[in-house]
Amino acid sequence: MPPQKQERTFAVNFISRSVEKPMQENINNVKHILKYLKSNISQGIKFQKNRNLKLLQAYLDADYAGAVETRRSITDFIIVYDGG
Repeated sequence: MPPQKQERTFAVNFISRSVEKPMQENINNVKHILKYLKSNISQGIKFQKNRNLKLLQAYLDADYAGAVETRRSITDFIIVYDGG
């Protein structure tokens, strides 16, 4: 997976951890992420017709007790179909 996609995925995952009790800093971070995504809207997922390649890839990352504050485990995954 390209580094930019990994960075976006990490940012969204990280900020989603504070969804229950968001602080002003979290709201500012969400606004920053949304501005970034809006400015890069052309980098979306594209599905093209007439291609013979049908590839399904799955990536998984697990961190046992990785959240420092709560000691909860964190699991992330992404599934990519046909390079999209």
